[in-house]
Amino acid sequence: MSDEVQLDEQTENTQMNWFAAGILLLGSPLFVMAFMGHSWAEIACKVYVWTASAFGAILFFIERPSLKRKWLWMGMVPLAMFHCAVMYGLIVFNLAVPKIDRFPVATYGAMVPLVGLEVGVLELVLGWFKPAKRKERASRSESSGSF
Repeated sequence: MSDEVQLDEQTENTQMNWFAAGILLLGSPLFVMAFMGHSWAEIACKVYVWTASAFGAILFFIERPSLKRKWLWMGMVPLAMFHCAVMYGLIVFNLAVPKIDRFPVATYGAMVPLVGLEVGVLELVLGWFKPAKRKERASRSESSGSF
């Protein structure tokens, strides 16, 4: 298979990933408005803001040059699982303390450092999937230097 055909397949796969991500991001508020009651809508709004902030930071700021790389999308599986566990904890906490939203500024203000902490953990986990450039360079220099 030629490099041009392979590049077209990678671009097509990346476009499909962006399409799926866009549908999920844009569809979440519609789901909340259409199917959930008021108390669940408040919780879902927090989950939506948290998710958009965490994955927006990862995809658009931290790993933007790697969006077309396979390792990034493979790393999204454990990131999504970890994030789901964190969001489950957020939902349980909100259900345990029903009047937590009396001060939305304080509630969402407290979420900022927690989102930052989760982004740090997600970046650490994603680092396990990154290809090691130093090891590749070292092996190339050893192979070219020895006869």
